[in-house]
Amino acid sequence: MIPDEEARITLLEEKVAHQEYAIGHLGDALYRQQSRLDSLENVCEELLEQVRRLREGRPGEEEEGSPPHY
Repeated sequence: MIPDEEARITLLEEKVAHQEYAIGHLGDALYRQQSRLDSLENVCEELLEQVRRLREGRPGEEEEGSPPHY
């Protein structure tokens, strides 16, 4: 092999190694973000359900306005 070709192949191999490393880290970050997103979606659903239950337990309260002051 010509030395210039060897240098080019070595450079390409180094670039591929760095790209594989970067892709691995990006995949890990994506996994963590998706896990966090899933968790936040669950929290939002739970909060929405609590709000629904509170509204059902106090019908018409939002129409009455502010509670009286003591």
